[in-house]
Amino acid sequence: MTEHGSIALNGFQFTLLSAGPKDGEPVILLHGFPQFADVWTQLLATLGRIGFRAVALDQRGYCASARPVETESYGVAELTSDVIALANALEWPGFHLIGHDWGGFIAWQLAAHHPDRVRSLSVLSTARIDAFLDAVASDPDQKARSQRRTW
Repeated sequence: MTEHGSIALNGFQFTLLSAGPKDGEPVILLHGFPQFADVWTQLLATLGRIGFRAVALDQRGYCASARPVETESYGVAELTSDVIALANALEWPGFHLIGHDWGGFIAWQLAAHHPDRVRSLSVLSTARIDAFLDAVASDPDQKARSQRRTW
């Protein structure tokens, strides 16, 4: 069963979904763009059923009560800080981290800067940023695809 809740982090009120026993092995899930935490509903339920304590946060900018006006408030340091603040608020010294799309990028960065906190990392649909930038610089096809505007 998925639970709905909210939590104060870094001066904002974030909404979240969670599942599983309170003492279960901790897992944080980060959604992509333009999704919300509810994209993880089925995985949350599955993780909870097998004994993990899983939490999916509506990240900064997606949650109505966590939308700063200043664009500089959406830097990687601020976004990863929200996740660390979540883990701290939940009293999780370490946790498994799952990210998709933009959440995957944040997950890569968080794991790189906080390896002492991340027990395992699973990233869907997002290359490690160094590998992606190398491909853009060295592969003409990847460079062209990365510059193509489809919106």
